[in-house]
Amino acid sequence: MLEWRPSEVPGFKDSFVIEHEVNEELGYVTVSFAGDLVLDEMRGCEDRLLEDARIEKSTRRIYDLSGIELNLNTSQLVQMVEICRNWQIPDETRVAMIGSPQNMSTINLFVTHFNNQALYACRTMQQATRWLNEGELPDLAGDDRYKLIVLRGSLTLDDILRAQREWYSQEDFDAAKPVLWDLRSTSAGSSIAEMRERVPFIVSASKGAERSGKTSILVNSHLMELMVKELIQLGDWRDASRLFTKEQDAITWITSDA
Repeated sequence: MLEWRPSEVPGFKDSFVIEHEVNEELGYVTVSFAGDLVLDEMRGCEDRLLEDARIEKSTRRIYDLSGIELNLNTSQLVQMVEICRNWQIPDETRVAMIGSPQNMSTINLFVTHFNNQALYACRTMQQATRWLNEGELPDLAGDDRYKLIVLRGSLTLDDILRAQREWYSQEDFDAAKPVLWDLRSTSAGSSIAEMRERVPFIVSASKGAERSGKTSILVNSHLMELMVKELIQLGDWRDASRLFTKEQDAITWITSDA
């Protein structure tokens, strides 16, 4: 375990500590933060990590922020985003950020600023290590009972609208057929404000197609769960739509008569 303390510079708080530990067997590093957050001290975090010969730019990372308070105003949040962008971690390198119950909302908001980075907000170390080490999710085996739509990558509501319209335009489109949206391999590419602007278009397209079948939405990300819940509420689809984290539960619901 390597530990760094802030240098003796006016404005630094002695209680802010950064330390890291490398798991060479599984190929990732855990960076832990404790005490009172000092944004300026975080600027050198990546350079200090790379001084460790075991760590490269492509090394997967867990940033454990559960030991600090993140009472950031908008300006400070933007500053933290810019600091982390300047670390220039490759987009495909998986990064997990662990928050405490008190700072998860800030971490979720922070993650939305990294549409291209494989960055995931986690609530536990177990969830973080599972995210770093899991392989690609297998495609669901769709069948005639429901329509399966699988999306991947950074997801905006325009992407959902596009997939929606493509389905509605197909010759065999059946308005009463249930649909399962598999969003497990996506990250949120829209802010809440952007989503609220686009929801009326999605609602209008659904009404125009006279959709009557049930909808299951499958996610495995806490942030995507929050976004989809907001979408269901804004679209007033609470009776016809359900959010799931387990594949079989999602399929069972849309294929049942209830």
